[in-house]
Amino acid sequence: MKTILLEKIKEEMAESIATISFENIKESEQQISDYLQLVTLIDKLPLRFLDSLILNKIEDKMESHELPIVESEVEDTEQVEEGVYKFNRKLRGGHLEGTNILVPESITRQLILDHGDIIKPSYNPHTERYYFELIKKGNRVVNPERQQVSYGIVEKESSMLLVSTYLDNGSKRLVKVDENLHTFILNQDDILEFSIEPGDIVDIAYYSSNVKTVRVIYKYHIEEHENRPMPSTFYKTSNKKSCEEDDLTDSITFDNKTVLVVGCEPRQTTYQTAIEKRNGSMVWASGNESLDRLERLVMKADAVVMITTHMSHYGSKSTVKFCKEHNIPFTSIESRGIKSLVDAITNTLTHEKESA
Repeated sequence: MKTILLEKIKEEMAESIATISFENIKESEQQISDYLQLVTLIDKLPLRFLDSLILNKIEDKMESHELPIVESEVEDTEQVEEGVYKFNRKLRGGHLEGTNILVPESITRQLILDHGDIIKPSYNPHTERYYFELIKKGNRVVNPERQQVSYGIVEKESSMLLVSTYLDNGSKRLVKVDENLHTFILNQDDILEFSIEPGDIVDIAYYSSNVKTVRVIYKYHIEEHENRPMPSTFYKTSNKKSCEEDDLTDSITFDNKTVLVVGCEPRQTTYQTAIEKRNGSMVWASGNESLDRLERLVMKADAVVMITTHMSHYGSKSTVKFCKEHNIPFTSIESRGIKSLVDAITNTLTHEKESA
């Protein structure tokens, strides 16, 4: 067990070393020192505790809130206030500057965290878990070394699974690195961890200084009532129909109303087609916009539908706040299917008409 954890830590140290520059030398030195302290701590822990760490995936890979509490006395920690730290983005998830606290990828996605955001961690000794709260968005400064390909289409070549194309607003595009076509080969650990198969849609991340550092950070899950993403050959035919047919009745009309859909970017074009087919118009938001822009989008809408499984709690909370302030009817759904969206819009507009 100790050897497994040691290998994971060595991988993380290698990632940190790959991003060292003259500008971040002090921070990199602290990160490497933190990893060495963690190795020393693990060496002293009983195997029974280490078994618990493995089972709960206590590593940068993990997809839960659980983290071991690691005491660290760190000087010169950049804090806005006591107990509040800057978020440093890694390939997967990130860590809080000046601490040994790791932020899982699942939390990074849930809160839609960017490099430099201000985070407050809270440790619950009863559950032995950290919980994270976004206090303030940073200046949206992107880690220049970290690059990401979103909605990559997994293909199979010989015995390898790879990503050479991705979906962009419903269209298939070729992956490029420095303007050159590139194919990313997925490593076996990620394939096993995410149960990746040809046709899956994934997000991958890599360091620009070493493209071989590619890691799968997320696999998109398709609902049972929706068709699975097709093999890569499907996307090569431009006249193919959409993966999900819109077979709903055309008798439904939205009476020229404008609908704001929040969340689920990969289905943006599909949603727009479905809404326009029913005599409506759509505006879209991720929920991660600046508050001013999000408020303006809400004000344009006659109804708002939030797809909560594909947006952050922060975005949902802000959207609801603006809807209430401007008296815009709203609802939320978990499904990303067209039928669920159309039903939600219909019910929201009908309720608004009956209340008028």
